[in-house]
Amino acid sequence: QNFLHIIVIGARGLTVIEKFECYCTVNIGDLSEQTSIQESASTCTWSETIQFDLGDLDITSDILVKVYQKNSIVDTLLGEVSLPLLQHKDVPRRFALEHWYPFGTGASFKKEGMLGEIGLIIGSAECSEKKQRKVFEQDDPYFNDKGADEIFMEANEIAKENKQTVDRMLRVATQMREIGSNTLEKLEEQGEQIKQAQENIDLINEQITIGERRLRGIESCCGCVKNCLSKDNSKKKKQMDLIEAELNEERKKESIGVRDRAKQAANKERERTFQPRNNTEVNQPASFSQEQEFKKNVREIGQGLENLQDVVGDLKQIALDIREELQDQNLNLERLNETTSVEMTRLNSANQKTKRLI
Repeated sequence: QNFLHIIVIGARGLTVIEKFECYCTVNIGDLSEQTSIQESASTCTWSETIQFDLGDLDITSDILVKVYQKNSIVDTLLGEVSLPLLQHKDVPRRFALEHWYPFGTGASFKKEGMLGEIGLIIGSAECSEKKQRKVFEQDDPYFNDKGADEIFMEANEIAKENKQTVDRMLRVATQMREIGSNTLEKLEEQGEQIKQAQENIDLINEQITIGERRLRGIESCCGCVKNCLSKDNSKKKKQMDLIEAELNEERKKESIGVRDRAKQAANKERERTFQPRNNTEVNQPASFSQEQEFKKNVREIGQGLENLQDVVGDLKQIALDIREELQDQNLNLERLNETTSVEMTRLNSANQKTKRLI
C-alpha cells in the first residue's frame, strides 16, 4: 500500500511581526490534514509528516497547502501554495528533495502584500502504519541523525546510479554518432554517383554539340560560316565545373573532420571497454573513505557529461551535413533530370537531321 508523504518543514518570511500561533493545513480533494499549532514570530517550524493513501486520491487533484494565524474568533490566512499531485506522486520518498515554495505558487490564491514561503518535501513510499500524521524527527528513521560515512554511503549509491545513467547515455550517443557518420559516408558515395552520371551527361552534351556543328556545316555554306563565327563554350563550362568541384571539396573536408573524430572516439571506447582494469582500481585500500569515493564518482560524472556534450555537438554537425548533402543531391537530381530530357530532345533532332542528309 503506497502513501504520499508530505513533510511540512515550516514557513518563513511571514508578514506577521509579533509573536503569534500558526498552523498549516494540507488539502487534497476532499481529504484534509493539519499540523500542530506552533508559537513563533515571522518563522514557523513544524517538521511534521502528513500521509495520504494514494489509493484514496484523485491524481488530477492539486496539493493545497495553507498557513493560518490562530486567532480567538476567525483564523487569518497568511499564505498558500498549490502543487499538482501528478508531478509528485511517483517521486520516491528517500530521493525527494526539500523545496521552498513562495506563497501564490501554482493556481493558489495570493492577495496583495502576502509574503513568505513554505518548505515542503513530497514523496511516496510504502507504509503499513494506519496513522496519517507523525513527527518525522521522532518516528521517521530516514531523518534520524546519521554519521558522515552513512550519508556519503547513500550519496555514493545515488552517484553510482547517475554515473551508470550517464554512461548509458554516452554509449547510445556514441553509437548514434557512428551510425550518422556511416550514413553520411553512404550519402556522399551516392552523391558521387549522381555527379558521375552528370559528368557522363555533360560528355554526351559535348558530343552532341560537336555533332550539331558538323551537321550544320554539312547542310549549307551558311552553316560553315556560322561555325567559324561561333565560339565553343565547352572550355568555359569545364572551368566553371572545376571551380564548383573545389568548393565541394572544401565543404567535404569540414564534414570529414567530424567523422574522423567520431571514428577516433569509437576506437577509444572499444579500447577502454576491452582494456583490463588496473589492480589499483580493483583492490582499493581500506583507507579509501566514502567521501573520497563520492568525489571520484562526481568527477567521473562530470567527465562523462563533458564527453556527452562533445558527442551531441558532433551529432548536431553530422545532422546538418546530412541535411546539406540531401539538399545538394536533390538539386543535382533535378538538374540531371532536366539535362537528360534536353539532351534526349537534341539527340532525336540530330538523328532526324542525319536521316534527312543520308
